[in-house]
Amino acid sequence: MPLSISLLGGINCMEFSNERLYSGSWDTTIMVWDIVHFTHVCTLDGHTGAITSLQLHPAKNTLISGSHDKTIRIWSTITHHCANVITGHIGPVTCIHMLSSQKVLSGSTDRCVKLSSTAKAKGTLKTFFGPKNAISAVLGVGSLVICGTADGGLFFWNKAGRGCEAAVKAHESTISAIGYSNNRLFTASTDTTIKEWDLQTLTCIQVIQEHRGPVLDIKVSLDHLVSCSEDGTVRIYDFNASPSSGSKEFEDTIHTEVLDQTLLP
Repeated sequence: MPLSISLLGGINCMEFSNERLYSGSWDTTIMVWDIVHFTHVCTLDGHTGAITSLQLHPAKNTLISGSHDKTIRIWSTITHHCANVITGHIGPVTCIHMLSSQKVLSGSTDRCVKLSSTAKAKGTLKTFFGPKNAISAVLGVGSLVICGTADGGLFFWNKAGRGCEAAVKAHESTISAIGYSNNRLFTASTDTTIKEWDLQTLTCIQVIQEHRGPVLDIKVSLDHLVSCSEDGTVRIYDFNASPSSGSKEFEDTIHTEVLDQTLLP
């Protein structure tokens, strides 16, 4: 039996771990669901703007949320209470990436990336400037901080440095997600493409253009790249595919469909 979720606002983001699913919505709430018994556990209230991003740190029983209200909240997945509120951005928070249980990166429409402490009273540790458009995706890889912007720019900083190390025009429109695994860096965009980048030369080494609509998100593992798009499909690429199976390493496509909202409970 599938778990159907119906909220007052659209669902922007999700995270899950073990028996729990967390969904962030335009209605400013985060819902906690039991995916074993198909029940609603509780609602995390506190944000006053749409929830734009969620990330779990299961080992530390922590959930982090970003919102249009310009704040980041730290939640306990045990008590479901808000442990801390991080401020500092002057625009809506659009994306987050947890570096550790103590540090989080965040991007905003204020055109900067912030490195913040999750502990109370510490707040912003460092601010990275450079982009001239809203930040749409952010990622930390080793000593690098990487962000994508609404105009397709890809920016790189050294965490210990003072200024932007490099910037490239990566896509024709918004970079919706950045993924990294095993020295492979990928970007996804609303221009319908996914690109792989050489981190040493910052050159594009592969363009994947299988989707027929904006690519909304990607996830990268050691062996696979998974992408989802407004074209209603999820595509899976196998890095270990033999040359005879196709140059784009394409493995499978999962077709999805939009359910009639009136059919939901």
